[in-house]
Amino acid sequence: MNIRLALIISCLSIVPSLAQATKWQQILERYSSVMTVQEKEFFTHVQKRFAAGEVPVIAAPEIIQIPIIESGDGLIDLKKQFLSRIEMLPDPENGQLYASPTRNAGHPNASKIRCTLFDCLALMLCKLDDLAGAFDRTPGYIAIKVFEGLRDINLQRQLFNGKVQQIQAAMPGISQEDAQKEASKWISPVNNNVPAHSTGAAIDFGLWCNNKSAYVDMGILGTIWEHNPGPETFSDADGVSDEQKINRLYCLLAAHRAGLTNYFYEFWHYSVGDRYDAYFKQRDHAVYGAVGS
Repeated sequence: MNIRLALIISCLSIVPSLAQATKWQQILERYSSVMTVQEKEFFTHVQKRFAAGEVPVIAAPEIIQIPIIESGDGLIDLKKQFLSRIEMLPDPENGQLYASPTRNAGHPNASKIRCTLFDCLALMLCKLDDLAGAFDRTPGYIAIKVFEGLRDINLQRQLFNGKVQQIQAAMPGISQEDAQKEASKWISPVNNNVPAHSTGAAIDFGLWCNNKSAYVDMGILGTIWEHNPGPETFSDADGVSDEQKINRLYCLLAAHRAGLTNYFYEFWHYSVGDRYDAYFKQRDHAVYGAVGS
């Protein structure tokens, strides 16, 4: 071996960042022993559909055509619950709405969710504990930190219009229709639609490791504060590390076992009983409409 080749090999061995990130397909295969056959088939199917651009966005025609038969399930306020491992992120300073991903959304309804959703979150804690060993975690120490639950229609409209304007500013010349279509990936539109957060059955959250006093790294929560290289759950973007993918799978599998459905364009967004949940569970109707409608 010549000196130059030896030097190159030596350099590569001490710079692991040069190694290619593991693809999601390989991550799912690596953890196949943790999943049931049905779980592996479901997540592999969704991952392949996502890679092919076939996973519907939250207000796609096949989603919004699903009928809603309201169940009448009530709301609870997370700030008034006493389950230590499910809690709101701290209130933003100076009451500023959507100040940062380390604070909650900051509006009065952010801590309110449907009772059934709260029950699913409580069950998810058990599933996180069950899966902890397989994902190098300690049972009993993973907490759910909630950013936002219920969001009223007027606020939803403001956020959607703001996202459209943001996209138009970043992409001069884009048509209004295309800007709205792109914005719909991240914020559900109001017109001819029932946004998931307006039902009180959708929630945005992160995971917190109490024994390490640190977030479980799944990537950047949200798309409004800074560039997010891979907000989609099954993203294979360069900015999404192996650790983040594994942690996303940990969260995804626990949530799935607790009855929650992920919005696959946002790894932090889960719901139950809304139209997106009904679509992936192949149910003929959703059970939650907009609160107050």
